[in-house]
Amino acid sequence: MGSLSALTSPVDYAYPNARVMALKSFMLKDEDLKALSSAKNLEEYSSLLEHTSYKQDVGKLTDMSLQSVETALLSNMASISRLAIGIAPKDTHDFLKAYMMVHEIEVVKLVLNRLDSVSKEKEPDYSAYLPALGPDVKNFLKEAPTAKTKKEAVDLLKDTDYDFLSKLSNEELATQGYAASMLDKYYYGNLWDSIDSLSSKDALYARKLVGTEIDAVNIMILLRSAACGCKAEKFLVSGGYRLGSRARGLSGKDVQEVSSALSGTAYKDVAAEGLKTYDKEKTLIRLELSLKKQVLAEYKRALNGIPFHIGVLLGFLKMKEYEVKNLRAIAVSVSNGMNQKETMDLVIT
Repeated sequence: MGSLSALTSPVDYAYPNARVMALKSFMLKDEDLKALSSAKNLEEYSSLLEHTSYKQDVGKLTDMSLQSVETALLSNMASISRLAIGIAPKDTHDFLKAYMMVHEIEVVKLVLNRLDSVSKEKEPDYSAYLPALGPDVKNFLKEAPTAKTKKEAVDLLKDTDYDFLSKLSNEELATQGYAASMLDKYYYGNLWDSIDSLSSKDALYARKLVGTEIDAVNIMILLRSAACGCKAEKFLVSGGYRLGSRARGLSGKDVQEVSSALSGTAYKDVAAEGLKTYDKEKTLIRLELSLKKQVLAEYKRALNGIPFHIGVLLGFLKMKEYEVKNLRAIAVSVSNGMNQKETMDLVIT
């Protein structure tokens, strides 16, 4: 539960949330995303981005590789997040520190993904990203270019918050998505626990928003595990909002059973539509996109109404996070020569 004493008063949010709404006005519009999705290559894509709020980050690039572009986008997200969080009420800082760990998680994933890359692109410049990172991940980045394998890379994280990665076997590290799922479990579990540091009113907003996201993460873990006949328990995140602990009871069920169990929840429409697509195409990507849209819609709603609570800040931060995810998805699509329609199908707004 949140603190019994509501330490944060409405006036504490007046200035921070006004600044947040001002930052929101610089976010990209749907027509900007459509224009970017029509780019013929990464050079044209980056050129278009230079006419947006991403100008400072993309304009510094000398290496036009996909990973360097992604790092520039993540750097922008980190700097805007630091700015927004820096003006937040002091008694939200423990929770927001846990929230900001998403940037460390993304950087670790980028490093591990580079080692998966067939082309073995050179290590991009993470310097603009460093202010968002703790000392352990900063040290990891200094040593990471010497790692030739995932095992060598995760061994650099021994005796840090990410020590659990160093305990993974070579087989587990070679399994697609395994390390990323363990990173997500750590991040969301830690974030859920940190809600207890908030005032009672802020904790209500945080539990609804973060809990909805945890529900979506667990639903996808259950469905992916069901589709491949794997066990889900190891990856399920503690906490949640509408699904919560019921997620563990669905482990080991097949895709049909998991979808049927969701019919009595707020995720019933997404599950029903996703099941139709899965039966037809044997892919969960449409369901995953629909779940993410539902999560984003929940965060957006927090921006409405009386703005004197942490929900406004969290709503903006999530919108910024998804804007960068959309830009990364578009960059990947452009680099792979996908057409505009295929690309825009991957965008979440």
